[in-house]
Amino acid sequence: MILTWVLSLILLCSALIKQLESLTTQSLIELKALTDAHEQFFSAEKAIVECEQYLAQRVNRNISDSNCIYQDMGNHVWKISSKQKPGVEVHVYVDPQTDSAQRLNWRQTFE
Repeated sequence: MILTWVLSLILLCSALIKQLESLTTQSLIELKALTDAHEQFFSAEKAIVECEQYLAQRVNRNISDSNCIYQDMGNHVWKISSKQKPGVEVHVYVDPQTDSAQRLNWRQTFE
């Protein structure tokens, strides 16, 4: 009787250890996925900021940049979309007198 009780405790402990290992593995995978997603988002945001600066410096607004997609929305407002994943899209107002870009809004695009 005692032997059965001891064996059941050992099996219970081994099942608990297996569950803890599984939970730890899942937590590590989740952390890696979050870290990768943050790095990709920051990379896309950095590309958008560079594209904003590039747009403000261009006098004739003939844009040929490989990092972003530019669309003229009229009234000195431009829509800039990143080509990287995850996609980031911003609306920028370019002041014609000072040639400075001011971000109006942004959003993350989903497929």
